[in-house]
Amino acid sequence: MRAKGQLLSTEFLLGTVIFCVLLLLVIVAFSDVNNVINFKISDKKNYEIAFTVSDMLVLSKGSPEDWEDLNISEIKIIGLAKTENDLDENKLQVFLDSNSQYDAVKSKMGVGGNELYVSIANNVSGELIGEFGIYPTVSTNVTTVTRYAVLNSAIVKVNIKVWG
Repeated sequence: MRAKGQLLSTEFLLGTVIFCVLLLLVIVAFSDVNNVINFKISDKKNYEIAFTVSDMLVLSKGSPEDWEDLNISEIKIIGLAKTENDLDENKLQVFLDSNSQYDAVKSKMGVGGNELYVSIANNVSGELIGEFGIYPTVSTNVTTVTRYAVLNSAIVKVNIKVWG
């Protein structure tokens, strides 16, 4: 006489459950790692954009250098500097007043599909001198670059926030 095994033995069920649990853990771990990688890539891209914008604003005179007297369509680069790290008050005021042309200015700055917020404040008193753009309402994936410059012999803090 031959002994017949049971098709659904407890060992088979236990092995299947353990396999499924391990497979689920691997899938969840892979998903978490993938999310972290995507966040890091997005954060790096936002940092590069914010740093480029900060360089443009604080170090460059713009192109053409008298861009503040021109129509937005004639401007190639928006720069606020008289010399490196020394801001031109007139260019700064024109830049801050151009908030109504946010999309066009943002495009000239190479921000692309991301959003931009620039604030300039006195470094000592913290008094806000001006702001441009849309303040971020989301708290995730906002990249901030802070630069220091001189405006009318006072040190100012230029904060650039990029997200999206």
